[in-house]
Amino acid sequence: MSFRFPFNIWLTGLLVVGLLDGRPAAAQLAEVPAQRLGLVPLPREVKAYAATYALPQKISIYAASPAERNVAGLLKEMLGALGKTVTLTTNRQAAQIKLLTATMPSPEGYQLIVNKTGVQITAAGGPGLFYGSQTLLQLLPPRPAATAAVPVGFISR
Repeated sequence: MSFRFPFNIWLTGLLVVGLLDGRPAAAQLAEVPAQRLGLVPLPREVKAYAATYALPQKISIYAASPAERNVAGLLKEMLGALGKTVTLTTNRQAAQIKLLTATMPSPEGYQLIVNKTGVQITAAGGPGLFYGSQTLLQLLPPRPAATAAVPVGFISR
């Protein structure tokens, strides 16, 4: 006897897996061409979508290691210049921006993930975190603005 899932249950499961992965499910959102983001240099992989994450006025940055705290300090200055109030935290759950270190193929490589809960930059160490933060800053408005919307997506260098 074989058991088949109804199509709507299968589709819901696919969308949930996409959201848990931290990347939007392709069926949910229209993809934005990488060139439209204006990133220089253009990262190796860019998946951006029409939805955005609105960076709040008060931003908390999670940073635990010395390399993460160093880059968090730089981001704090740069976001402050854009009119944001920024604090550093060791509470990962409460942070809108998370800087994380993990094993990566290159010391300068990074993964930048933006979803409905915030921004996460993962790299092997300081150089990758720095490049990931520079990519994030390129996605923001160049001048102070009441709202700073970052495209939902995944960027990898």
